[in-house]
Amino acid sequence: MRILRCLFSYSLLCAVAACSASSVPSIPASDGSSRIPLVRQRGAGSSWVKFLPKTTATGTYTYNGLVIGPDHNVWFQDVQGNGVVRMTETGGVKEYAVPNTEDYSGIAVGADNRFYFGGYNSSTFQGYVDVMTQSGTTTAYPIGTSSNTDNLSGGVAEGPDGNIWFVEYHHVGKITTSGAITQYSYPDSSYYANPGDIVRGSDGNMWVTLGGGGVNPAYVVKVDPSSGMMTSYNLTSLVACPFDNALTEGPDGNVWVDCGSSIVRVTPAGVATAFPTPSNAAAGEVSGDMTPGAAQTIWYGGAAASGKLVQYDIAANKFHVFTPPTKLLSQPRVTLMGPDGNQWFSAVDPNSGRMAIGVYVLAPLRVSPLQLTLNAPGATGTLTVSESGVTTWSAKSSNVGVATVAPSGTDTFKVTAVSSGTCTITISDQSQNSVVVKVTVN
Repeated sequence: MRILRCLFSYSLLCAVAACSASSVPSIPASDGSSRIPLVRQRGAGSSWVKFLPKTTATGTYTYNGLVIGPDHNVWFQDVQGNGVVRMTETGGVKEYAVPNTEDYSGIAVGADNRFYFGGYNSSTFQGYVDVMTQSGTTTAYPIGTSSNTDNLSGGVAEGPDGNIWFVEYHHVGKITTSGAITQYSYPDSSYYANPGDIVRGSDGNMWVTLGGGGVNPAYVVKVDPSSGMMTSYNLTSLVACPFDNALTEGPDGNVWVDCGSSIVRVTPAGVATAFPTPSNAAAGEVSGDMTPGAAQTIWYGGAAASGKLVQYDIAANKFHVFTPPTKLLSQPRVTLMGPDGNQWFSAVDPNSGRMAIGVYVLAPLRVSPLQLTLNAPGATGTLTVSESGVTTWSAKSSNVGVATVAPSGTDTFKVTAVSSGTCTITISDQSQNSVVVKVTVN
């Protein structure tokens, strides 16, 4: 019987709510430019954005494998809908159908700028590596024999050799950009249970999670891409990890593994150290669940019951827990630092029960104060603006007969009273985010 892992899905319709979390380090845009937040907010200082894309799928746990494409858009699998979806930072989507039944493999971008992911024939269980161009043309390459043991059921990742590496039930495999597949058997046949994620480590090796879940020990396996030679580390024995799946290459050069009640740091030499997760923010234990952030941080989606988005600050050894508004988003899962530098994740829309894509805006546009009272014509007040990565804003008065506004510094605006009455001052950035300030002149 085929084992499928439940990962996440998205949908598109924008909504937002106020931020509800501890503060996080400010970060630069992922490409060094002033791109944050790019995802459009809704309301003053809003941090949570919801997209409900109109894709083929209607159920939950079907969106998977968030990745930044060569075109700087976010791409992901629509497993239930048998498609791959391109999504812009403004929420526009285009879905491309794929020829085989999709697997929960995630997506990797190859050296040839094509997308690599897993598929299988639902009748024969023949596994495939599906390779898709940015225009949606897909070529399927069969893996091994027609059985349910040669399926790309784990993660995919580009290796240092320019090949795409993938995880299946009895092997770790690689595929060249020309379609040649090589398989490497696990050193122990019991490893096949629950094939997990794969990532390229800072040491030039590929790292894989396998097993756990009460069936077998949870392993992290180091694979030498030049030979396929494997070195196994039993995380159940080393740090009492009951089940591992997601893993990521951390900004500190170590591999980090999602073990539910803890996240585990594994050095290139295989030294494992567990860091217990907060009681209300256990890690979700699904492929693609973890992603590196800026400023020495790691992000993950909490277990389904927790409904949290969690940031771990490596240097401070501190967890920051973020809870989406209950009527907006639930069950954050697969995570990605998006092309805008914000945290993108799969989630569930609590109103429809469908999958959604959420974005946590790390440094939204904020203006202080939100209400300003001036006691007489000629009186002045100051509005202070903050927004990480952005240095240019515009300001407009709804009634210049009551109050005018003009820049007064790099991040401040001067409001001058003209006559008694009320008006609003709207502060906007170039991404159409805006904050409205109420002004009263006595």
